[in-house]
Parts: sequence; C-alpha cells; structure tokens
Amino acid sequence: MPSSRSNAGARAVAKQLKVLVPPSFHKMRISDELAGCFDAGGGVGEGAPGGTALVVSPFGKVWRVEVGRDGDGAFLGRGWAGFLAAHGVGVGWFVVLRHEGGGALTFKAFDTSFCIKEFAAPAAVMASRSRKGVSCKPQFIRIIYPNFTEKMIIPARFVKRYVTEEYLNSRTAVIFSPLGKFWQIELENDQSGMFFAGGWSQFLEFHGISKGDVLLLRYEGNMVFKFKAFGLSGCQKDFKNKDAGINQRDGWKSFCHENRLKTGDLCTFNIIETTLWHVEIIRH
Repeated sequence: MPSSRSNAGARAVAKQLKVLVPPSFHKMRISDELAGCFDAGGGVGEGAPGGTALVVSPFGKVWRVEVGRDGDGAFLGRGWAGFLAAHGVGVGWFVVLRHEGGGALTFKAFDTSFCIKEFAAPAAVMASRSRKGVSCKPQFIRIIYPNFTEKMIIPARFVKRYVTEEYLNSRTAVIFSPLGKFWQIELENDQSGMFFAGGWSQFLEFHGISKGDVLLLRYEGNMVFKFKAFGLSGCQKDFKNKDAGINQRDGWKSFCHENRLKTGDLCTFNIIETTLWHVEIIRH
C-alpha cells in the first residue's frame, strides 16, 4: 500500500512506554501506531502480515525481534525475551520504545528505583556516540498518583546520584515545557526527600497531565529539567497543538512579569543549549 512522505515521517517518531509484567517478557503488547512502523503489508488486525523490528542495544548489538498480531492486537514476540534477558531487565521495570526509522527501534529502561538504567557500553560505542553528540543524560519517571498532584517526590536514588551538593538546598527548579514555556517549581526538602511543590499542580493542569499518566523528566543540570508525558495507553502525549497562549514577541515581557523582576535586579544567564537557558536572579 502506498504511503505518503508525511506519514513516514510521523511513524519515525512513534514512541510508547510500557511497564514489564511477567506475560510481557515473551509477548509485550504495543500500540497499532508503533506496530504500523514495521508492518510488511500495512495491514491491521489478526492475521495481518507483521514484520521485524531491529532493536538497537546500548551495547552496540542489533537484535531482530518479531512484530506480530493476534486477536488482542500487536505485540513484540520472538526475540524479545532474549533481548530483555541479555540486558538484565526485570519485572516492574519500565521501558520506553522509540521508532527511529528504517525498522530500527531504540529503548530506554527504568528500574524499580524509577531511574534510567545506565548500561556500560563498549568503548567503541561510546566513542561513536561522542562524535555524534549523543549522551545519556540523567532521567527518571514518575506515575502521577493522586497524592502526587499537589507535590511530587523526586526519587531518592536520583537525588543522591545526580543532584550535586551545591543544589541540594535549592529552593526552586525549572521545568522546560515543549510549548516553549519555563515553569519555576518550588522545591521542598525534608527527611522524606526532595519534592516538586509550589507551582506543581498548576504545571500539571496546564499540560493536561492527570492521574495515571507517567512523566519522564530529563535532568539538564543546574536544577533544570525537560519532560515528556505518556498517557494511560503508554503513548506519548502531544503538546504541539495545545494553545499555550504564548506570544513569542512578548516573551521577555512575560518572563519579567512571571518572575516579578524589578529595576535593579541582576540576572545571570547560564546557556545550557541554544534555546535552553538557566537564569539565576539576585533581587535588588
């Protein structure tokens, strides 16, 4: 069946998050959208021709995994159990799958601490990633339980491993939205751990993130985070079409207003990426 160039591009970024339960080690259910990236004949439904996903290992090896269909939908089958076993992935872990085009499927794994699993890749693989500017930044995930809608604890292991001493007493974190907006979230620190607190519920509401959704937060350093969200189906939420009410021409004016800047305040800009800046404000 012919496909348009635009459809091919859309498929290339298909993503899905799954939690691993015992049955999913041999047959893991995936969305029709993700499975469609590998369908040999473009069909959907039981008996439709499947395909093969080339699952790229952090160790540099490519695993051939069956993409099949049955009466319950699409799944990853033959070869999947061996892939998980080779990477030490266990029950209760989360995996994020991403179709990269050309039949290639990459994955991230988050263990029961909710932190990303850092696999020790061979030196040759690490050198190749370095040349391409690819790096694995610290990441963690959180399911939005009812008690996480007002404030949410950051995994203790993540804080211990990645939040340097100079930031342990920080009062605010910054979350960069896909909509181009920066959210300043107040931090709470007590014997229980470090929490996203003041402004957190407004952040969730603005982005339509509700109970049962899963957040993936990537740490950029300096208490700055980027995020992705996955719905109950495990598919990534699309924020690009949301009306953010942001006027780019008035961006600086809005920034000053939201951060209550006054004449004489001192702003120090730390450039993390071309379009991602961390701002430290010293009040006059």
